[in-house]
Amino acid sequence: MAKATIFLSSLCIALGAIGRAQAPLVTSTITDPDGHTRLLVQNLSSSALTACAYVAQMHSMTADGQISPEIIQERVLSDSALNLSGPILPNQTKTFNISGWNAQVTLTAVLWADGNSFGDPVWIQKLLQRRALARKHVDLALSIVEEAKQSGSSLAEAAGREEAAKAQADQDSNDQDVVPGLKMYYNQVLMRLTGPGLKHSTGQTFTDAETMDQAIRELENYKQHMSLY
Repeated sequence: MAKATIFLSSLCIALGAIGRAQAPLVTSTITDPDGHTRLLVQNLSSSALTACAYVAQMHSMTADGQISPEIIQERVLSDSALNLSGPILPNQTKTFNISGWNAQVTLTAVLWADGNSFGDPVWIQKLLQRRALARKHVDLALSIVEEAKQSGSSLAEAAGREEAAKAQADQDSNDQDVVPGLKMYYNQVLMRLTGPGLKHSTGQTFTDAETMDQAIRELENYKQHMSLY
């Protein structure tokens, strides 16, 4: 019976200016018999681990599920401040599923809730810049729908303004590792404004104003969550 291959290390992130400092965490990669890889990050700090970045290099898969000789790279910024998931608490472990086949994974940077960080300064800055820009864009997405409700705009008009702001998010950074996460708040409100209409328990469809209220509440949840970081 085939067994998964496990690589375990007490991670020393020896990148950039960090030198030989030992990070208070342990990482391991598990490669299943089918070639799929998982990255496990255990937080050994007394503070919650709120964000991390990693780079994975692997073979891509063809449309019919075969292994391609092409080597691709996956660059991931994961930040619990940007969504409603929780951080990695002290002594807890989080699993990241890596796409592709037989991936080689490098953890490049981590952030903790107490303000400490480890890793490549370039990647630390990516995490911090992405978080700062996300605060800007959740505020903008929220202000657009609030103003639309106050002015009596239709859902279509509000959605058009959200689409325009979403398009401008690409201009906020030239770093393609940072930009993708900035659009999630616009996508959230657009799903509410343009998706299937919500209904009350009586079966009556929400009015435009009620739909906007729902979108506002959802964005406020993201903003409140982000304020914790």
